[in-house]
Amino acid sequence: MPAARRIPLWLKLAYTAFMAVLVPIYLRNYGPTNFLYFCDVALIITLVGIWIESPLLVSMCAVGIIASQTLWVIDFLSHLIGHPLTGLTDYM
Repeated sequence: MPAARRIPLWLKLAYTAFMAVLVPIYLRNYGPTNFLYFCDVALIITLVGIWIESPLLVSMCAVGIIASQTLWVIDFLSHLIGHPLTGLTDYM
């Protein structure tokens, strides 16, 4: 007897649809090298992890990217008020 699914099918399909839109737009606008950024790698690994229902893959992306993305958000917000911290978001 197959094991019960832990991740609902609607969530898998919704995330897949999101990625089906995001990937071609990123490829057209930024080129394939954009997918070398950690946040984009995490999106792709999360897609695989959701479909194969691997807690390791999904949590690895969530934990692995949190520090760098938090720093990016803090730098972005500080840049908005006129005091950039690291320069990570100067392109914004």
